[in-house]
Amino acid sequence: MLPSFTLTLSFRGPIKTWSGAQSGSRMEEGYDMQGLPELGSRLITQNLVMSAASAQEAEKPDWSSIYDLAVLIDLFCMYDSAIVLGRLVNSVAGSAIGNLLLRTGFLKIAYPEIASVPTISKAAKGHLLTYLGQRDVGGRFDDVLRFALSFNQAAYSFCSKPDRQEVIECGDMWLKTAPTTEDLLQQLQRESKDIAWGATFLVRSFLYIGYAEVNDLVLVPDAIRSSVVDGVVSAEDEVRIQLLQSIASTPGGATTTAAHQGLRRVSPLAAVVFERATPNRQGIADVMDNMRSELEPLRKRLREAEDKIFYGKGNEVTDAVSWWGMVADELGKTYGTDPHLVSLESVLRFGGNIGDLADEPTKSKTWMAVLLGLPFDILKRVILRRPAIELHRIKRDLPGTSRLKAAVVNMFGADIAPS
Repeated sequence: MLPSFTLTLSFRGPIKTWSGAQSGSRMEEGYDMQGLPELGSRLITQNLVMSAASAQEAEKPDWSSIYDLAVLIDLFCMYDSAIVLGRLVNSVAGSAIGNLLLRTGFLKIAYPEIASVPTISKAAKGHLLTYLGQRDVGGRFDDVLRFALSFNQAAYSFCSKPDRQEVIECGDMWLKTAPTTEDLLQQLQRESKDIAWGATFLVRSFLYIGYAEVNDLVLVPDAIRSSVVDGVVSAEDEVRIQLLQSIASTPGGATTTAAHQGLRRVSPLAAVVFERATPNRQGIADVMDNMRSELEPLRKRLREAEDKIFYGKGNEVTDAVSWWGMVADELGKTYGTDPHLVSLESVLRFGGNIGDLADEPTKSKTWMAVLLGLPFDILKRVILRRPAIELHRIKRDLPGTSRLKAAVVNMFGADIAPS
């Protein structure tokens, strides 16, 4: 059963404060992240937090909840903070994990100011068009993107349950089959609530990517969005190859490979937390808290390495990649390894004026033709690679000898429902 909501075009005012009546804690003031990158931080989705909390609270959590909890454990232990857009629902604030995130100051609330919406929407539009392989006929996605961003800030807080696979599948089908000759937002407003919710949920995935790009953050998608975001990374890798070939054939063009490509590590942290907490599922939050304290020195080194990887120059970037690898190695030596792969991926950079350029007289061209027709200086900015996505790959059919699988079975049982 999908959530019920009413479509509205109006913005609510920025959410300045959040007080946790049930948890006894208070959330710090929300803020617009634009121009203020957070070192040692990750951008995460509301759905990830709700889903992870439900793994501890639900009588029989599904696989997506367990996946999201495993991801949240790694984030909580390895990074200083996580940023969400909008406000938390009471079900999260009242949970043991929600209380932990708030009490430790790990979870921060951000909201896009209305003035920054066009910039974020333009970046999101580039990623959406690349994913769909379409051109933007008359800017028909613009209103839907702006609406989805305002919706995230206002109405999303009324949903108290995490979204699941049927929601994103519904939205994906609608976006790929909606007529191209009508106003897209008006079409969405005429659809059933289930379709409208699914389409908005999917579109917000690209707004998260756009928000991360514009604000120099790294996005970690929830279980349901991970396949879409992984698809974006793959599609943009292919597009980037073609753009690089175009630049290489231009006088003065050059192809470069970023030193941070291929950053990979494995995370044993969820397995360790589940093992230490078994059989008391309600003790997961306390074990997470202890693990975070244990890993403080390693977390500091990871933050310093990423600072140089993301913003350094020349040899200091190469050196920082080596430091990053040593942190990953030490994590494995101390806590063991497991098939929970964490990778930093790059996407194209669609911020700036590319959204405006895409609506110029190139409307009859394909999206790839639009990109290839960009001015040389803008094209070089588009392909500039910087980690913007962190993907956690945890397969539901874990190997029978997997430490994580044994820990999951011991904590949650062998009969885990699919998402």
